[in-house]
Amino acid sequence: MRLQRKLEIVSSMMLAAAVMAGVAGVASTPSQAGELVAWAAQSGDRKYTVLFDGKIYRNRWWVEPSHCPADASPDNDRNAWQFQRKATAEELKTIINPTDCDEVLTALGKGTVSDGEGNFDREHIYNTGDIVTHNGREYKAAEKTSGIFIPGELSIWKEWVKAVPWERRQEYKAGNYVTYKGKTYMAQWWTRGEIPTEHIGNGVNGQVWLPKPDYVELNPASVEDFQPYATYQKDEPVRYKNKIYVAARDITVEGISPETKNPWKVYINWSGVKARVGESPGPWPKHFFAPYIDVGTSYAPNMAEYMKDTGTDHFILAFLVNSDSTTCSYSWGGGASVKDGPGRLYDNIKALRDVGGDVMVSVGGANNNPLAKVCTDVNELKTQYRNIVDNFNLSALDFDIEGAHVADQAAVERRSTALKMLQDEFIAEGKEVPVWITLPVLPTGLTADGVNVVRSAFAHGVKLAGINLMTMDYGGSMGCQSMNRRREKLDNSNSDCDIHAVRAVHGQIKTLAGEFHLDLSDKEIWSMLGATPMIGVNDQDLEVFFLHDANKLRVYAENKGLGMLSMWSVARDRSAPEGRIWQVSSSHSGLPESEAGNRAFSSEFARFDPENPSIPQAPEPEPPAVIPKPSVVAPVSVDPNPAPAESSPSIPSYKEGTVYKEGDKVSSKGSLYQCKSWPFTGWCSGDASVYGPGIGWAWNVAWTKVTD
Repeated sequence: MRLQRKLEIVSSMMLAAAVMAGVAGVASTPSQAGELVAWAAQSGDRKYTVLFDGKIYRNRWWVEPSHCPADASPDNDRNAWQFQRKATAEELKTIINPTDCDEVLTALGKGTVSDGEGNFDREHIYNTGDIVTHNGREYKAAEKTSGIFIPGELSIWKEWVKAVPWERRQEYKAGNYVTYKGKTYMAQWWTRGEIPTEHIGNGVNGQVWLPKPDYVELNPASVEDFQPYATYQKDEPVRYKNKIYVAARDITVEGISPETKNPWKVYINWSGVKARVGESPGPWPKHFFAPYIDVGTSYAPNMAEYMKDTGTDHFILAFLVNSDSTTCSYSWGGGASVKDGPGRLYDNIKALRDVGGDVMVSVGGANNNPLAKVCTDVNELKTQYRNIVDNFNLSALDFDIEGAHVADQAAVERRSTALKMLQDEFIAEGKEVPVWITLPVLPTGLTADGVNVVRSAFAHGVKLAGINLMTMDYGGSMGCQSMNRRREKLDNSNSDCDIHAVRAVHGQIKTLAGEFHLDLSDKEIWSMLGATPMIGVNDQDLEVFFLHDANKLRVYAENKGLGMLSMWSVARDRSAPEGRIWQVSSSHSGLPESEAGNRAFSSEFARFDPENPSIPQAPEPEPPAVIPKPSVVAPVSVDPNPAPAESSPSIPSYKEGTVYKEGDKVSSKGSLYQCKSWPFTGWCSGDASVYGPGIGWAWNVAWTKVTD
């Protein structure tokens, strides 16, 4: 709601006195639960019952002055107030009945005069540290400033790009301008052949051409250089460092160049969060099960009750993501602010911690942008990471890096740099907060980009508690389908692909540890690994993670001493409703109740205990039950003149790139190896050095060592 620019002094004083008194003729005292008082911008976790605009409200959780009862509704989870009933005639006679939240806030000195766009006023001069609201977001001034800069604005100047006539066969890249039928459009990404008038975008609808009615026509040859002691009018162009810029509005202050930084920084309001979430009970166990809760969907079970029901006492909350693509800010799933949180999440966290459980926050995820992509100042990025840890009272932190973000080298480097800075701060304070990195994986291990994420962390000196692997959604070419089109189970097991993925990454981390001279034993590396399957029906066709897979993966994790088991996700740990069986859903597993009942996966994984494994340590099967088949094997001819065998003149030496068949024998490094039978045969051939017999870290996927 809009704040009133003017209030009569007398009425403001009367209103302030009335609401502070709460009840006419009664001294002002904090209300007790059930005691009815006037709404007076109450704040805190006390239970209030208030009168506002003829209605009675009660707060459901921690309440802030900004929570106006007029905005309360059943579907507004960000407002703590909940409507109870209409006020009686007697109550309206004896208790002040405020009807406008802004008038109350202003009278109490908690409101700010507005120009109609939040509380930022372009006519006002602000000092360093002043906080304003603009377009629903809060900002803090990094230095003294006036209305020349608007919060959230990247620059007062707009870079000018010449618009050219659109042509059907021409390729256009992001940022290119075209003219078509008398109007100007800008391409938001690569395009060719898409007619601007038929593919008009609005920034969110997925169409490529964004209308640019404010485009300025000009002659580049006539544009003068930027003058630091000049002022400029709207649409006036300048040349600055070989680029042309146009003033977005009148620039009445001298020296404002296209590089001048906006002093308004996004202000993340953590008011009340630290107290609401409660204290962490202490360090996390060395080995733990912690399933993901997708709180961005506003679903979070009663975690304390969930703990009692399944034994699950640790959870990972996903995801804190960047709020947009331009400002260093973040929110839950891109929606709920950190101040309010989705639903009653913060009360939920506190209740869990009160009975000995705890939560870890995951930063990132597949959707939206991670902080490291948009927060280009590593010092600011480090500060934001610290704010997350401090305000949520975290004893562990997770970074989920997937999709295109795994290959974003600039963001990867910023994240590693900021984490090292943060860990150095914690060390100086005698504080330790374990950091996990969650990455996508294949049965053959991390991708090259995934390896580079870990390499970057090691190179910057980041101490990783572990690498959590998203053991899910491998794809058809990996051979991990556990069901056919008739919905019949196959001999393939999803968990076998998971186990093979974990084994492969163990080898990769061992290699990286050697590269950076890290003294890590095999046991220590196992304890740095985690596995997170997608329970039930996966996004990839015919890949299904059954309850027996959960048992097999848990036993393997216990025997190897993995540091973490998790799953995606708590909301999916329930059987599918009738008519939805074998479908992928965010709210159920897709499995019939006969395969897995409600919370069955959590109950199985909660038994995870490497200190007391379910079965004795046993040698790993050789070969594993299922190894993915290669998608392509290059047709390379066999060398007609193989080099003499090192151990036997009748056996050819292994040659990378040669096509080998089932049963073929080769010599390598003084030993003999035989190519395995299908479905492992394909890995013997091609040019993948990781499968070189006795050479690559995954050689035993394809070869068996023989003695004759």
